[in-house]
Amino acid sequence: GTNAAVWFEQMADVLAEAVESADRTKWKMEELERTLLRLK
Repeated sequence: GTNAAVWFEQMADVLAEAVESADRTKWKMEELERTLLRLK
């Protein structure tokens, strides 16, 4: 019923947020890697 729809919507939000945050982390790691390579 409605409860499942609401739960599904919330899960979709949580997943979208997790993906976004993973992208940011990956980007930060790549930035860090570039910085380290420049320092060598």
